[in-house]
Amino acid sequence: MKGKLKAYKTDPFGPGPPRELTTGAEIDKKIIESLLSAPETGDMKYMEFVTDRLVDGTVDFYKPIKKVMLDTGLKKKVKAPKVLTVLKQDRQAFGELLGKTVGLEEAF
Repeated sequence: MKGKLKAYKTDPFGPGPPRELTTGAEIDKKIIESLLSAPETGDMKYMEFVTDRLVDGTVDFYKPIKKVMLDTGLKKKVKAPKVLTVLKQDRQAFGELLGKTVGLEEAF
């Protein structure tokens, strides 16, 4: 592991701010605080669940639990609109058609 980190020319465990393994960029303080506070957040949500659903009964036991979103710094990929997907499929089909023909005259 140390050899791979030396190849990246970054030491994430060295002095200074925490850094990403691959890029060596400094990690945002909000992300670090969010990840370090995850156990406390989980304990708080657990106690809230027990109090609301089991002790007080103010919330229905079978009501879905809301997902806790921690800031990890990862961005969700945006899906391409359907129109772009269709265009890519058309381009692929056109490319295969041209690949099987000798010239444009033969393709059309």
